[in-house]
Amino acid sequence: MSGFYLLGYLLPVALFGLSAWGYSTRFLLARRGVRVEGRRSGESWYAGIYSPVFLYKDETGESHRLTVSPENVPREAGRKIGVVYDPKNPDSALSEFELRKPAWRSIDMLLFSVGAVVAVFYTVVILLWV
Repeated sequence: MSGFYLLGYLLPVALFGLSAWGYSTRFLLARRGVRVEGRRSGESWYAGIYSPVFLYKDETGESHRLTVSPENVPREAGRKIGVVYDPKNPDSALSEFELRKPAWRSIDMLLFSVGAVVAVFYTVVILLWV
C-alpha cells in the first residue's frame, strides 16, 4: 500500500527533474559560456506565439539559430543582442539578458516551485487521510 502513496510524488519529481535540467543549462553557460553577438534574422510564430530569431557564429565560424521569447530581449535592443553559447555544444545558447535575470524569474524556478507546492500538498493530504 505504501508504494501506492509514492505514485503521488511522480509529478513533483518530474517537475524537479525538469527544473534541474533547465537550470543546469543556465549554470553551465554562466560558468563556461562564450559571449558573441547575435544578429536578428527574422521571427517565429510557432503555435501563434511571436518570438524573435537571432543568428550567431561559434568559434569555428559556423552559424547557429537562437529563438528567444520577447521578454528575454532587452527593450533597448535593436537588431543585435548578446548571445552566450556553450563551446562544447554550440547549439545550447541563451540571450545574455536571459542569463543575467535572477533565477526566481526563470521558468526553471517556476517548475521547481510548482513541484514543491504539489509535494507539500500531497503530503498534507496523505497525512490527513491516513
